[in-house]
Amino acid sequence: MIAHNQRRPILASAILIVALSSGCAATPPTTTAATPTETNALERFRPLAIPAANESGDNVQVTRLLDEPHATILCIRLRHGAEFPTHNAPVPVIIQAASGSGTVIMGNDRVPIGNGRFVTLAPKIKHSVLPDSDVDLVLLVTQLRGGGAK
Repeated sequence: MIAHNQRRPILASAILIVALSSGCAATPPTTTAATPTETNALERFRPLAIPAANESGDNVQVTRLLDEPHATILCIRLRHGAEFPTHNAPVPVIIQAASGSGTVIMGNDRVPIGNGRFVTLAPKIKHSVLPDSDVDLVLLVTQLRGGGAK
């Protein structure tokens, strides 16, 4: 049996669920100023999106999606089968295919990416990326740095 002092939170939750599901919830304010709660939320998370291809642009398009003390996230779009040339990063890197598939080449080693497969690289590992076809390969590259929460 539920004690009397426990009924109110359950009842309040039930009323909120009914209100939200029936469209009776209050409309949020239309102001553009961030409240303290919204500001704190932006410090905890930030929604990011992959940009559309620049159809008249280069075959290798790089967009910085995030640049924070703990990490940088790049979106690299390889168009029309363009290869991303050999390079290295001074920090650990995670390379994953957001769309398409390809191969990360590190000397004689070849690692397929796409369809749930990605690769992590230690700092200063020379590598290049080659798409599997002439379809765009869209990469998300996360460069990790110190300073993040443990």
